Amino acid sequence: MSLSAQLLAKHFPVEVILPLAQKYDFDPNNRAIRHLLGRATSELVRHAAKTDSVEQRREDKKELEKALRHLERLERSPKAADVWHGFVPVQDLPLLLRLPRNPTEPPQHLEHLKTESDFLDTGITAFRKWLLTKLSQVTAEPGRPRNTGLQRFTEYMEMIWADELGRPFTVDYHKGKGTTPAFDFVRDMISPVATPTDSEIVSAMRFVIGELGTHKK
Repeated sequence: MSLSAQLLAKHFPVEVILPLAQKYDFDPNNRAIRHLLGRATSELVRHAAKTDSVEQRREDKKELEKALRHLERLERSPKAADVWHGFVPVQDLPLLLRLPRNPTEPPQHLEHLKTESDFLDTGITAFRKWLLTKLSQVTAEPGRPRNTGLQRFTEYMEMIWADELGRPFTVDYHKGKGTTPAFDFVRDMISPVATPTDSEIVSAMRFVIGELGTHKK
């Protein structure tokens, strides 16, 4: 059993996940939601003891630069030879970051990627943009230490709330409290694992919203 599956079973047994599912109207047995929740919990636990140190930023920068070099080679390879005979098997691509609702079908938002050119122009370009964003974050002057675990957990909650449940991931901060359904969702979903303050959750949500370019109130 994977670490994320172990943590899901430990922190979200039936008696915990069922009331949350009823409150927020989702299927507690939904495979995509369970996978994302398990990954979120794993990231939260894994980063709990880490700090955003200078050494860690250097290591992150090194790995991101390596990923960009690999990406450049990947971009060149399909252009040099028609290795996929003009088509990309979208349903088999391992680069998908968000699970389809039906695991036997390709995600709806990638159905238009039919040729290698489409894949390179859309998929790899988007991935490059994400890598460059991350690289700019680790090369910028360090500010206050980040709660990486909470931010990662919140990223997965955004995927569940926005992608799986189709609801706007927004946050509003009034007199020390978050005041949106999305904020309540993040706070309730993290409560079986950790107890961050409302202001810490709001900060993590603002970070995720800014990172994704999501509309916020």
